[in-house]
Amino acid sequence: MDGWIHQSKVSSCMIHGMLNTRRSVRLIAPSIATGNSWIAEDVADRRQFRISHATCAVLALCYEKRSADYVDSFLEKFGLTARAVLRTVSELRAVNLLELDSDQTYESGSREDTVWRIQSLFEGSGAPMSGYYQSICFDYPLADYSVAGGGFRSDIELMRQYSEEQPDVDRFTVLTALSDERALPFPEPSSELSMESAVDSLSSRLHHRSIETDSILRVISLSFGVTGVIRLTRREGAPLLLKTSPSGGARHPTEAYVCLRQGTGRSFTWFHVDACNRRLEFMNSAFSAGETLSSLGVSRLNEERIEGAIVLTSKFSRNMYRYREPRTFRTIHMDIGHLLATVECLAKVEGLETYLGDPDCHDRIENLLRLDATTEGFMASAAFCRIGDT
Repeated sequence: MDGWIHQSKVSSCMIHGMLNTRRSVRLIAPSIATGNSWIAEDVADRRQFRISHATCAVLALCYEKRSADYVDSFLEKFGLTARAVLRTVSELRAVNLLELDSDQTYESGSREDTVWRIQSLFEGSGAPMSGYYQSICFDYPLADYSVAGGGFRSDIELMRQYSEEQPDVDRFTVLTALSDERALPFPEPSSELSMESAVDSLSSRLHHRSIETDSILRVISLSFGVTGVIRLTRREGAPLLLKTSPSGGARHPTEAYVCLRQGTGRSFTWFHVDACNRRLEFMNSAFSAGETLSSLGVSRLNEERIEGAIVLTSKFSRNMYRYREPRTFRTIHMDIGHLLATVECLAKVEGLETYLGDPDCHDRIENLLRLDATTEGFMASAAFCRIGDT
C-alpha cells in the first residue's frame, strides 16, 4: 500500500474521502446465483471477486464520506481492528477496487468514464439496475450481417463451435408421461380458432360471453402452439421449433404454466403447457383460490370472478446458448413481452380481461411451481377475469 498511509491514518482517510470504492464497483448480495457469497463486481473492467463480509464492509464504508464517529462505530460493529482494516485496504488497492481520491479522474471517452456517466444518468432517473445492464453491454460487439461484413458466415461458424462443445438440444419441457389421463389437450393452432382479428379485439368493445375451459385452451393454442420445425443442416443439434409467437433465433426460452378453476369450486388446478404435444400437463390441484391469488400477486381481484391465470418463466440456458452474455438478458424479456401481448389480445377475443400480477411475488410462484430459479425463473403472471368483472 502507499507508504504515506499507515495504520493510524486509515480511519482518517475513510472519513475525508481520500479512500474511495471505485465508482464502477457494485456489491452483489449472497444468493443461490453467487454461491451464497458476497461478490464485488467492477463493471468497467468486467471483473468479479468473491469477498468476505469484512471486505464487503470496507467497500461499503468507502462508497462515500463518513464522520469519525460513524467510522469508529462501523468498524467496532464488524469487529474490525485497525490492523485488519489496513490489510484489507491493501488487498483492495492491489486489485484496484479501492482508489485514492486523486485516482478518480478518468480520461474523457474512456470506458471507465462512459460507465460512470451511464450509471449516474440512470441512477438519477431512479433506474440503477437498468444503468448496470447498459454499462456492461453498451460497447458489446455486434455482428455485421451485410454481404461485405460476413456476419452470417461468422454466425454459422460460431454456432458450429458451440455445438461441438455442448449439444444444442433444449427446445421444450415435458413433465409427465404422454399416457397421463389428467392432461388437457388443446387444439392445433389455426386462424379458425379466433373469432376476431387482433386489431378488432383492440379496437372494439367486447361484451360478456360464456367462459369455458375451451376458451383458455384456444388462447393457449394460438399463443404457444408449434407450427413447424427447422432442421439443422450446418451443425449438430435438435430441430428448431416454429411457433405461433416468433422468438429471436427460434430459441423460445419461455415456458408457460396455467391454473384453471375447478368447476364452480374455490380451488385451482395447475398445469404446464406442453406445446409440442398440444396438451396441458397436470401438476397439482391442491391450491385454494386465496393461496393461488396471493402467490400470483393478484389478491386485489375478486376471486369469484377469476377464471384462471397464466405464469410465464424463462429457461435461461436456451437463449444463453446462442446469445451468451450480455445479450440473453435483453432477448428473454422481449420474448415475454411479445407473448404477454399475444395472450392479452386473444383473451379479449374470448371475453376475458388480463390483469398482470405483482412481479415481486417471484419467490412465492417459484416455490409454488417448485422451480429452480437458477435455471428457470419467474418472469410474469396474469389473471383472467370475465370482461367487466374485477
